[in-house]
Amino acid sequence: MKGIFRLSWKVLPLVAAVLIAPLQSQASSIRPVDLRCEYLTNPLGIDVARPRLSWVLESAGPAGRGLKQSAYRVLAASSKEILRAGTGNLWDSGKVTSDQSTQVVYGGKLLGSGRRAFWKLFAAFFLISIAIGGGSTSLPLILTDRGVPAQQASFVMTVVGLAMMFGRLSFGVLLDRIFAPHLTALVFLAPTVAFSVLLLPNTTSINAMIAAGFLGFGLGAEVDALAYIASRSFGLRHFGRILGFLMVAFTLGLAFGPILFGKIYDQFQTYQLALWIAAGISAVSSGLIMTLRRTDLPFTSERAATHVSDANAA
Repeated sequence: MKGIFRLSWKVLPLVAAVLIAPLQSQASSIRPVDLRCEYLTNPLGIDVARPRLSWVLESAGPAGRGLKQSAYRVLAASSKEILRAGTGNLWDSGKVTSDQSTQVVYGGKLLGSGRRAFWKLFAAFFLISIAIGGGSTSLPLILTDRGVPAQQASFVMTVVGLAMMFGRLSFGVLLDRIFAPHLTALVFLAPTVAFSVLLLPNTTSINAMIAAGFLGFGLGAEVDALAYIASRSFGLRHFGRILGFLMVAFTLGLAFGPILFGKIYDQFQTYQLALWIAAGISAVSSGLIMTLRRTDLPFTSERAATHVSDANAA
């Protein structure tokens, strides 16, 4: 004997297995289980536009012996609520007379990509690298310009190096506990604090070391943040290419930052304006990262909530 099933996948943000319901009474003794999308169970993200779907039929009791699938219907929707209403706003395969239960290719609307997340990352890391690149390379000159003795200004770079190591270690520890974009946004505010301290009327040796600490903390964590968020946003299939493009933005910012600081100093004979600009763009980059949502990082270890209802007799 054979049964007909309707299988529904929630495919945005690429999460499989939301709702299953029978179309025919004889399906009551068997049920589809182990629903997969690109061979993955409940993936938060996949890196193909036309994923392959599969499922396995399981006997729900003695009456299910000998029953086989004779047809299926796949619904794909952008929310669980739409699926529960029995509608597929992304794809409705209709009744397909087939016993196929593996490598059923998704045939609906093209799934959304991470393009928005990419350009946010590109802009954010370009801006923060301008601020940190210009600020870190020009820091001894900024300090001497503001009255700090040259020997102390040079020693401050040691503080930057130590803060970099601390920033990298602490960022890695906290990354396992805090949502990456929120943590990164907080790290991006560290240079804003550093430049704000340097803008105080009187720059003392203590102020200089505080600014160096915050600047080094941001410099140590930002590259790790870039690689981590990129891998969680776009997966590993094209990770090298995507990370390469993002590193181009980061490197361009590092190169442009010192030029910007130098040009401003040549024009005004002070780093005051450069510090204001650096503080501002650090805050903007933090805001950009903060706008990333959990759906923008689909390749995480977190599982999407899944609800599966057994096939019922009709």
